[in-house]
Amino acid sequence: MNKSRKLKKSWLNQYQKILYKIKTLETNKKNWEDQRDRITPIPTYFKYYTDDEIKRIPCFTKDDQVKNNMPPVIVHGSASKSAADIIIEILTIEDDIRSEISRSVRAQRLINDAIESLTDTDERNVLYEHYINGVPLIFMEMPYCYASVKSLHQSGIDHLKIKRSFKIKNNSPH
Repeated sequence: MNKSRKLKKSWLNQYQKILYKIKTLETNKKNWEDQRDRITPIPTYFKYYTDDEIKRIPCFTKDDQVKNNMPPVIVHGSASKSAADIIIEILTIEDDIRSEISRSVRAQRLINDAIESLTDTDERNVLYEHYINGVPLIFMEMPYCYASVKSLHQSGIDHLKIKRSFKIKNNSPH
């Protein structure tokens, strides 16, 4: 495969890469939302004791607590995030999704314009199905055999002219 064809394929694949990143971000957002929904409110029935009061409190084991129907002792300092931290994560991911969607629209427009500039309609259809619709097995969708689709794909890549460059930038840490 020559260098020009490889660069064109890489350029055409950018739209599908952006769509994949959007799906990944949406899955990540769903996980954070699930974690947010599992948060229980912190109990507010704590009482602070003086040193003298602590000395007079009988020491109970866990079995004694269960037998006497006492509430469990809640220990703070867990590694889980607070509700506010989780909401900030969700909002950050939503911002990332919006920016990726706008990037995908720009990429789709540029790629679509490049594909539409082809004169052969069969080449156009093959490239459009493969790079815009993301159908990897085009020969199953179109009335052509595998060899014909491969030939149309190669000639379409050869005839394709890229007008403007569009580069993927990974700005988000997600």
